[in-house]
Amino acid sequence: MPAPTLPANLKDPLFKCMEVSGTTIEGSQYFADQFKGLLIATKTQDQFSDLLNRVQDFAKYTAFKLRSSSEPWLGQINDSSDYKKMQAEMALSAARDLDNMKLGTSNKAAFEFAISDKSEFLRGYSADGQALDPKSLGSMDTLFNSYLAEHNMVSEGSVLYEATDQGKPKKDAQGVAIKADPQQVRDLINDPQQGYAKYLEGKGVNVTCQEQQYPSPQKDMQAQQAVKDAVAVKESLEASSVEVETPTAETQSTMKAGG
Repeated sequence: MPAPTLPANLKDPLFKCMEVSGTTIEGSQYFADQFKGLLIATKTQDQFSDLLNRVQDFAKYTAFKLRSSSEPWLGQINDSSDYKKMQAEMALSAARDLDNMKLGTSNKAAFEFAISDKSEFLRGYSADGQALDPKSLGSMDTLFNSYLAEHNMVSEGSVLYEATDQGKPKKDAQGVAIKADPQQVRDLINDPQQGYAKYLEGKGVNVTCQEQQYPSPQKDMQAQQAVKDAVAVKESLEASSVEVETPTAETQSTMKAGG
């Protein structure tokens, strides 16, 4: 049997795959896996490495966008006279629950987050590549709310604000809630010593953190355009007629904003 070869014109099959796979997490990952498999089979992985990276970036962006739009965030509890103490106690309880439930075969979760320049916040958790079950997700949200409280922040309506000692958004002289500085929050979550992963490590929970681009129509276009631009560079290459298999998975997406 002859070895698979790349199609002479990559544009049409790839763009069709993006169109179909961009509606589900599983579909976008299947698309990326199939394309990588084809490159390996045709021994052109090095030749098309830039295009492969763009396709994989498209799949990652699609997964985060869909997860963050389908997993409701539990939000913040604000009715405590000793707010930070309450949050710390809730965090310890949540950490114990997670230890009892275990997070996948590796007992490790992945935390993906995105913060817009308007301090809008999205997050999603997964273990072994799958979204967490509702109970585990609730425990993780409790831990993140406690982390925010430790750093004098609170979430309302999926937006991060500076917080009072009672866990309510601070307000300026005009009575407008003061949003947390988005870049400072990004830096804090990613900080090796004060970041969210370090905080959870102290609670006995193993998590990796990965920042994503905040989904928007413009970001959608940019993710797709990156693939198209990479295809354009390779369009003149000659190859025969093996098509990239178009994914047909139609499954539920898994991630959302909250507050």
